[in-house]
Amino acid sequence: MGDFFLGPDELRPLSKVLGLPAFSRIPPIPFPEEELELRRRDSLLILGAARDKNLQPLTLSLIKQAFGDDAEASEPCFYPQDWYQRERFATHATPTSKWHLIRREVEPASRGKDPMFLEQNLPRTSRLPAAVFSAYVFFAYYLHTKGTVLWANDFVWCADRDSNGDRIYVGRYEDPSGLSRRGFSVHRHLSIRSCYGVAAVQRH
Repeated sequence: MGDFFLGPDELRPLSKVLGLPAFSRIPPIPFPEEELELRRRDSLLILGAARDKNLQPLTLSLIKQAFGDDAEASEPCFYPQDWYQRERFATHATPTSKWHLIRREVEPASRGKDPMFLEQNLPRTSRLPAAVFSAYVFFAYYLHTKGTVLWANDFVWCADRDSNGDRIYVGRYEDPSGLSRRGFSVHRHLSIRSCYGVAAVQRH
């Protein structure tokens, strides 16, 4: 995988920020060499971690606390928003302590498609990433490469949903228009429910 391999040594910069424990037991890489050779063109091979050295779950909230949300103070960072701080996907879910292959860019054929359709039509060997894992990958790769931004102008659909059942999507560190601050974003795709409607203004 060359530069697109993030094992224990490559994860040291992230480990320092998040206080990850030493990777004493490294699981075997489950992917065949032929697949790795093919996927190195578009993907990262990265080792996940579920807890910090204090055995605290490595949640999205913990990662945000470590990196902050003020680009003027330090980067990389999160986009300044707090709506998800008490959501279960941010306070409970953790990356899985195993090897993962994840795309470095959004698949062209998936652009503009409904996330439910995409999820239902993924190959059996693929799945949507969790928001916490996407953040883990983003910050790990940024630190390892000293500034390379994954999904700089794109959003990535995630497997998570919030307490209202709305789909989570993340990414887009840089706003192409320059109107928004820099930062790793966490958003929800609002579903149309009965609480949405029209309050029309009468024409005259």
